[in-house]
Amino acid sequence: MFNLNTLIKEDGLYFVKIKAKTIDSKVMPTKQFIAGSLSEEDIDSLPSKRDEGHHESHH
Repeated sequence: MFNLNTLIKEDGLYFVKIKAKTIDSKVMPTKQFIAGSLSEEDIDSLPSKRDEGHHESHH
């Protein structure tokens, strides 16, 4: 388990990406979170409820 402590001074939509690698594999999970209130632009960039069940992979 990993922990991250930081002070976020501005409201907005943030992403944290972790890179974990072993000899045989690499994973890079991304966690999205909101700090404070979102701007209209940030709200528009969020996936809609309709899109939640449909995920496309781009490599």
